[in-house]
Order: sequence, then C-alpha cells, then structure tokens
Amino acid sequence: MHDGAYQQAVIVRRGFFSSLATGFFMFLTVSVVCGAGLGFYGMNMLDRHAGTVIAMGQSFLTNLPDWDTKLPPILADALRDRRDPEYRDQIAASVDVDAASSRDRHGRAVVVIENNGKSTISFLVARLVLKDENGTPVNEITEHLATPFAFDDHDARGPLLPGSKREIPLTVRDTRIKKATLELTDVRTFVERSSKGESRGSAADEDKSEDRELSRAD
Repeated sequence: MHDGAYQQAVIVRRGFFSSLATGFFMFLTVSVVCGAGLGFYGMNMLDRHAGTVIAMGQSFLTNLPDWDTKLPPILADALRDRRDPEYRDQIAASVDVDAASSRDRHGRAVVVIENNGKSTISFLVARLVLKDENGTPVNEITEHLATPFAFDDHDARGPLLPGSKREIPLTVRDTRIKKATLELTDVRTFVERSSKGESRGSAADEDKSEDRELSRAD
C-alpha cells in the first residue's frame, strides 16, 4: 500500500475548433505586440534621423533633370531648401520653465523662437536639457520647432516666416525640473525662387542651367 494521499491529475480535453480558436488568438496577440514594437522602433529612428532623410531626398531630387517642374508647387517649394548653420545668428531662442507642483504634477516649459533674418526657416531642431534646482541635468528631449509642412501634429509645426515669433508649450511632469537650456542642432532655410520659377541658390545650379541652354542651342 502507498503512504500519503493520492494526487489527482486533471486532464482537460479540447475540441478541434476550440484548439484552433486558441491558437489563432495567440498568434494574433503575438502579431500585434511585434507590430507595435516595430512601429515604435521605426518612429523613433525616423525622429532621430529626420534631417538625414530630408537631406538624402533633396540630394536625390537635385540630380534629376527638371524635377521641380514635375512636382506640385507646394511639394517643389518645400523640398527646395538647404542646410544653413550660419543662419543661427538670426534666430533668437529661449526656454522658460514653470515648475510642476506637488499637487498637480503638471509643469510647463515654454520655448520661444524668433526669426530675425530675411529667410524662411524650413526646418529647425532644438535639444532641450531639463535640470533640477541645482542645475544638474535630469532629462533631455528633442523638439522640431519648424518643419517644411504644417499638420495637426506637435512634430509638424510648419515653416517660420521672417519676422515671426513662435511660442511652443511643452508639458513637464517631473517635479524635479526647475530649469532648462536650449541648443539649436539643425537649421535649414528655403532657397528663394525667381519669377521664372528658377532657384537663386548655389552657383552649381546656375552652371547646370547654362549647360542645358548650350546643349539646346547646339
């Protein structure tokens, strides 16, 4: 005879359709989780390398003959810009922090930028370093202050015209944040167009147009 109590084993029998439904829902759950992870990763990479993607697209289009005549004017004008680091001297940028209280835990950092130059800013990126009351960095964020297109989105605020001032409120939920510093990391400006639709940008564009005219004359 065996000492002790017997252990009972419970066997659950599933039918064919029950097993099929369980497997399908497990596959669907895994697919949703993997798709969400890939989507967030792709958005993060696009946010970090947005300037590089725009520059590569512009470089590709400038090598195509008469590419601007084949696009709608709104797209052609938005893609006709150039990186202009020296234009930072014409931009006044500041950030003020309204610290979050222990009651609502919702502070605010307001970024103010002014375009004091004569060019339209097509793309402007700033790096914000959030600090505590002792000036110790706690966190950092990257914000797109100006973009070639304007959409109903915080990351697509549109271009900044000459003489314009833009105020951008950002939510700060960390009660330790008391100060912030701002650094402009990328500046791009639109290249002006003449009445004939030709850009008045670099001398390379003018040389290409002269070569096309000579080839047509021959």
